[in-house]
Amino acid sequence: MAEAGDVRGLEARFVEIEREVPGFGGYFFAADGAVAAYVAEPGSAPAARVVLARVLAERIPSARDRRTGEMRVLEGRYSFSQLAAWRDRLVALLPIPGVVYVDADEAFNRVRIGVWTNEARLAVPAAAVRLGVPLVALVLSDERSLRPLVRLADAAGPLVSGGQRLSFASGPSVSVQCSVGFNVLALDNAGYVTAAHCSRVQGRADGTVHQHPDETQLLGMETADPPLFRGGACPSGRRCRYSDAARFRFAPGHVADPAIARAAEPGSREVAGTLRVGGESPYPVAGEVLDKVGAETGWTFGAVAATCVHVNVDGTDVTLLCQDVVDAAAEGGDSGAPVFAWRGGEATLAGVLWGGTGKRFYFSAMGNVEAELGPLTTGAPR
Repeated sequence: MAEAGDVRGLEARFVEIEREVPGFGGYFFAADGAVAAYVAEPGSAPAARVVLARVLAERIPSARDRRTGEMRVLEGRYSFSQLAAWRDRLVALLPIPGVVYVDADEAFNRVRIGVWTNEARLAVPAAAVRLGVPLVALVLSDERSLRPLVRLADAAGPLVSGGQRLSFASGPSVSVQCSVGFNVLALDNAGYVTAAHCSRVQGRADGTVHQHPDETQLLGMETADPPLFRGGACPSGRRCRYSDAARFRFAPGHVADPAIARAAEPGSREVAGTLRVGGESPYPVAGEVLDKVGAETGWTFGAVAATCVHVNVDGTDVTLLCQDVVDAAAEGGDSGAPVFAWRGGEATLAGVLWGGTGKRFYFSAMGNVEAELGPLTTGAPR
């Protein structure tokens, strides 16, 4: 089995399963609702089916779940540990202008590299060969450059719960708006989590103050924003973290309600009640359907397109490691929004939205958020 260096969350589980199921390539939910896995060793198919049955039993269906109960073992070419080891080598390509991300793609059994310029598309294959990665193991995808989803302020109604709008001053006479992610319940430190770049300085608890959208009432102050790091899994010349998330403490007079604003309907920004936060899911599975409620585009949802992607943030020297991608709309002002699995009147938190390309958004999974911010109490006790 190849040695994969930087694996965490669901990827760590894939590697652990591979020790029991030789050639295991990871599992995902197919578009038709089947739970599927690639296996590079034909004799491992029966053991892989046992794993898939366990996945079906463990993953609680959401209201949008499309699973059928079918289990599908696919003939793969590479084990997941091999894909992850090559992905770790290809992180060295992230400093190339026009390279957006690298991903060990368990739903395609290849290493996927996102590019947005012709120059990058031409440079990547030769660079990959120099790093010892075979071209047959690669897929190049045309991607738009990835940007944080903040927006300049405009008038808006008062914030009521996760998913609603907040405002802060990023500089003299410059007001920027984001979304509240989810509230944190604590007797002496109640507050909320939003995107770390929704502060004056990302990667430092600098005391950034958030206001309600009308900018007449204080909302909260930043208390935790772990530093960006260099070296290790971080590409040369870049600064990294595993989440774009920061914690804020509520200003006096606010109550931490374990709820997310519920839009009147998908695509709407009209608030029509709340969704109770009933739990957390540490890492998503490719193909499952997740929702988000953001201040700008409201309630949207879509399938998880990629998991644990190492991605560059456009216009910065920041690379976010092991991020997740959903095929659903998000725009400026949605940064910080809660990502969750919808289960009727209840939401299971999946993470914090921080960026996108318009038709798809990127988020930091709860497992990464709490690994950096520490354990969080996000739902009311039952």
